[in-house]
Amino acid sequence: MTGDLIAIVACLAASGFFSASETALTSLPITRLEAMRSRRGRLTRAGFELWPTAPNEMLITILIGNNLVNVLASAPATRI
Repeated sequence: MTGDLIAIVACLAASGFFSASETALTSLPITRLEAMRSRRGRLTRAGFELWPTAPNEMLITILIGNNLVNVLASAPATRI
């Protein structure tokens, strides 16, 4: 029972992360994107360079991740 609650909370936290990422990326102005791309680390810069060239692929990945953790959260919730 405790393990199920921990799994649910972890999945809900991951869902919040995915939702926040989607909101942040879709509302990011191009000028801010350019400024962030030049100031961040290597991995962050790679993500910011991918967003203008392939936004659909990144958005699909975020949405699939969000759906996955939501389904994973519902599995232990049915046992409680």
